Amino acid sequence: MPVPVEELTADELLPVTPESNLYKALSFTVTHYEYGFTPDKIVARTDLNKTTASNAMARLFGTGLINRADDVY
Repeated sequence: MPVPVEELTADELLPVTPESNLYKALSFTVTHYEYGFTPDKIVARTDLNKTTASNAMARLFGTGLINRADDVY
């Protein structure tokens, strides 16, 4: 019997769905993993605004998906 995807992903700490702001922020950091960026630099290189980028990075850091030193992710 098929299982709905929602049931399979319900236990995820932070589901990151394609085209979401979290996905855009995470994709950017994964693509440029060899460098650290401030939220301002992420805004300049993505279509996210400053508030959205800052919130997304804070959420990703809070779940342990990315690292942070000072204000650089």
